[in-house]
Amino acid sequence: MGLLLTVGLLGDADRNSTWEQYLRPHPSVAKVVLTKNLKAVGKVDACIILNDKDALQQAYTLLRQGIHCFIVGKLPTDLPMLIRLQQTVEEGGSILQFANWSYFNPVSLWMMEQVPKPRIMHFSREVNSKHADAGTKLDLLWLDDMALAIRWVNSGVYKIETQSVGSPTQTISRNTYIQFDNGTTASLFHTRHATENRHIRYVSDERMILESNVIEKNVTSTFYHEKDLIIDNKSFTQDLPASQAINRFLKSILMHSKSDYGIYDLVRLVRTIAKSNASISK
Repeated sequence: MGLLLTVGLLGDADRNSTWEQYLRPHPSVAKVVLTKNLKAVGKVDACIILNDKDALQQAYTLLRQGIHCFIVGKLPTDLPMLIRLQQTVEEGGSILQFANWSYFNPVSLWMMEQVPKPRIMHFSREVNSKHADAGTKLDLLWLDDMALAIRWVNSGVYKIETQSVGSPTQTISRNTYIQFDNGTTASLFHTRHATENRHIRYVSDERMILESNVIEKNVTSTFYHEKDLIIDNKSFTQDLPASQAINRFLKSILMHSKSDYGIYDLVRLVRTIAKSNASISK
């Protein structure tokens, strides 16, 4: 029998209960500990942190005890604290994973298998302002696509240029161009003033182009087979990114491999955001 893990869930009762449903069926999980108190986590092999507040500090405390951590929530951007966590991971060897939902989406994972080394990317996110949630901020939608693009290409950023339109408190539209060290280019367009909701991702290499309708959960693949042009359509089920994230977090622990979306990925993203913000201010 393989290694059996004791996993802690650190958060409020409702969120703990939801995530317990993802953990219980996993064959490598022997025990789940639910608590909202950091000190009550006890002796566990791994901990899923569901608290929006103090998540980074809680992860720091647990990592220093040799406990693997998965932080669920918005991607944090506190660079000094992230660098502190990076040093802790390097020194202790524990795994730290973050919830990049655009990456863990089953559609994205399938697309990355088909085109692992893209040459050209274009992401477009258009939100109908009349039907948009009042709390929807373009910055968060932009961050979602940025996080996926940078992790997918997995290369340093040579150049980034961003143009934004809006008020000091709210961005209306944003256009971003990224040139990576490996030669790949990506363009991202986001707006909150569209006639309808659309979220499309185009990715291509020398062999094929993929067109993903993120809202409809389908992908169109276009490629040549010998001399014939092939157009293939694939639809996806309602599998949640959370299931993929849990499976990959536990697999990283069992296989002693690096996290699928870890501290190095997030630090690189946050530093790229800083470059983007600097280009806006020029």
